[in-house]
Amino acid sequence: MDGRFYNKKKDINELNDIQSGTNEEEKLRVKLQDVLNQYSVWGNGILTTSGK
Repeated sequence: MDGRFYNKKKDINELNDIQSGTNEEEKLRVKLQDVLNQYSVWGNGILTTSGK
């Protein structure tokens, strides 16, 4: 875990960096979900991280 997440005072560059990182993670997660959905065996299997 990155140390800056524990620091309450964040400068705007760190906040932007964290937000862009979050967006990238979301894009990758959606892309992974699309791939998994192509294989019905995996679609709702143990490889997904959706809390269904």
